[in-house]
Amino acid sequence: LQGVKTKKGAYFDIFNLEKKKKGIAQIDRVGDRKAIVNLKTGSISKRWMLQPVSKELALYEIEKSQKRKALMTRIHKEQIKRKIAFKKKQLDREKKKRVALKNKLKRERQIKLARRRALIQKNLLAKKKREIKRKLASYSLDENILEDLGEEIEQSSEVLSYNLPSSDKENDPSLIKDNMEPSEENRETNVGIELVEIKEDKTSRFKLGLIPFVTYDFMRISPLSQSNYSMSGLGFGTMFSTDFVLNRFVSAGASIGGKRFFASAREDECGQTRGCSLLIYYASAGLHLKLNLIEFYGHKLWLKGEGTLLQPISYSNEVPNLTKESFSPFHGTLGGGLGLDLNFKQFTLPFVVDFNIHMPPTQTILTGSFGAQFGLFYNF
Repeated sequence: LQGVKTKKGAYFDIFNLEKKKKGIAQIDRVGDRKAIVNLKTGSISKRWMLQPVSKELALYEIEKSQKRKALMTRIHKEQIKRKIAFKKKQLDREKKKRVALKNKLKRERQIKLARRRALIQKNLLAKKKREIKRKLASYSLDENILEDLGEEIEQSSEVLSYNLPSSDKENDPSLIKDNMEPSEENRETNVGIELVEIKEDKTSRFKLGLIPFVTYDFMRISPLSQSNYSMSGLGFGTMFSTDFVLNRFVSAGASIGGKRFFASAREDECGQTRGCSLLIYYASAGLHLKLNLIEFYGHKLWLKGEGTLLQPISYSNEVPNLTKESFSPFHGTLGGGLGLDLNFKQFTLPFVVDFNIHMPPTQTILTGSFGAQFGLFYNF
C-alpha cells in the first residue's frame, strides 16, 4: 500500500511500468501494509501500480469492458458458424458433382451398350434375310414375294430389339460376340418368329394354418319367473384353417378345432346364492367367405362371413331354469368380422376381429361372442 489508506470495497486502476492502464481491481481485504484485491477486468502483475478511482467510474469501465468482451465472443461464434456453413456447402457441391458425373458415365455406358445391341441385332436380321432368300431362290419363287418377305423380317427387328436379354451376364460386352452367330438349330427354322412373354404367377392360391383366438362370451337370459339378467365371461380356443383364393376379390375356406365357452353372473343378478355360471367345451367345424376391400404392398384388408357347427363335449351348468337341452344339442353360429392379412413370401399372418351369434336364438336365451384371432398360415 506504501502509505495509501483504503478500505474494503474500494476500486483502483491498474497501471503497468510504462504507466498504461491495464485494468480495474477491487479491495477485498486490507492489512497494515498490504491488501488482497479482486481483478474485475484486464490484467495485473508484480510491481504494477494501483491508483484510487471512484466507484461510479470503475463500475462504468467494468460494464463497458464486459459488453466489449461479450460482443467479441458473439462475433467469434458467428465467424465459426459461417466457416462451418461454407465448408458444408462446399462439400455438398462436390458431392453433387461426383453424383452427376457418375450418372453421366452410367448413361453413356447404357447408350453405348444399347447401340451395340441394336447393331448386332441388325446384322443378325440381315444375315437371316440373306439366308432365307438364298434358300427360297432355289424354289424359283417370284421376286415380289421375296421382297415382301424381306420387309416383314425388317419390321420384326423393332419387336426383337425390345426383347433382348437384360441380365448382367447377357449384357456383358465380352459375351456379345458369342451372341452374334445364330445356332445351327436356328438356321434351319422357318421365317415365322413368335415372341411370348411368360409371367410367373407368384400369388399363393391355397393356405393352411393354425389360429388361436380369445372371445368375450355373453348370454342374455329371460326366465318367466324373474327379471332378465345377463351373463358374460372370457373364452378361448384354437382351430386349423384353410384359405383358397377364388379370384382377386373373393376367397373361401374351412376350419376345424375346439373352443371354450364361459359366462357367469353375480348372485344379485341371477337370484342364486353362489351366483350363476355356464362352462362348455365345444368341438367346432365351419366355413367362411372373405371379400377383399383393400390391397397394399401385397397385404390385404377384408371382410368375412362365416358359419360354424358346434358339438358340446363337456359342460358345467350352475344356471337356474337352464336345462341341458337348452345348450347341449348340436347347434351352430353365424357371424362375420374384419381382418388383415400380412403376407411374407411363404407365410401369412392374419389378424381378425369378429362377432358371432349362436343359432337359433330363442325367446328366453340369446348367446353370442366377440372375438380376436391371430395366427400363422403357410402359403402353398
